[in-house]
Amino acid sequence: MADIIFGSTLASRYNWKVYIGADPLSVIIGIVLKILQKRDKSVVVFYSLDYSPRRFKNLLLNGIYKLIDKIAVKFSDYIWCVSHEMIRGRILEGAPPEKVIYVPNGIWDIPKGIRKNISKGIFPLVFVGTVGNQFDLQEVIELANHYKVQLYIIGDGPQLTHLKDISESCTTKFLGKLEHDKVLKILLSQEWIGIAPYNTKVSHVKYGFPLKVIEYLSCGLPVIISRAVPFYKEILFYKCGVVYSNRQELENIIRSLSKGRLSKKEYRKLSIRCRQLSKKFYWVAIYERAFSKLLNET
Repeated sequence: MADIIFGSTLASRYNWKVYIGADPLSVIIGIVLKILQKRDKSVVVFYSLDYSPRRFKNLLLNGIYKLIDKIAVKFSDYIWCVSHEMIRGRILEGAPPEKVIYVPNGIWDIPKGIRKNISKGIFPLVFVGTVGNQFDLQEVIELANHYKVQLYIIGDGPQLTHLKDISESCTTKFLGKLEHDKVLKILLSQEWIGIAPYNTKVSHVKYGFPLKVIEYLSCGLPVIISRAVPFYKEILFYKCGVVYSNRQELENIIRSLSKGRLSKKEYRKLSIRCRQLSKKFYWVAIYERAFSKLLNET
């Protein structure tokens, strides 16, 4: 709320051309400012960072939120969506397609010059992110332990204590929550495989954008990803890893890794393709495309 008040106060004092709100309420404030200040040539953007048809379990609270969201969608000039699935959801709810722009989450250019430590034997797995219900980390731990594949978990969250309790093998190591720059340096320096075991228990996962997967790719890490997030299609198309639909398929993948079926040569080919794909998601390129559309039409 403090950010909304500060932003609206700042916008009311200056001659602005583009107003970007990252939540429905701040967008409505921008719309009101545009009307009151008679800025017909200015643009209000709803930067929709997350989306879910059912935000709250409480029906009244969810209804109020959806009303505010619909007002923001209807009266904003453009809607930036972080995924194609979110775009479809917004259009199905009535957003004019010409107003909706694909603006995915991105990364800054990754530091160069860090050489990877050569992995000896089986390539380890790594998970980076919130240790929460949106990931099937328990089955990953169970399978990694069973097949003696090293697994590193970086991050914390509500499921961390439970997962530590069930992890009986030294093949799973919990590194805790680390500074972002340190995480990137670790990923850049290791021949690991990033794992993204998303599930559909949390409704917004389907509409989101898996930023950590992009960070895996940018560090040259091939990816194991579930079909719960539509981004799996990019992994398949660009041949940057493997995709699974259920526990049995994941078990087959981890079993294959444990038998050393991924060669060093193939790993390095995958790594090159991963870095190439990640370049599509550099912030500079993303924002250049997004702002060029806005400014060319104002």
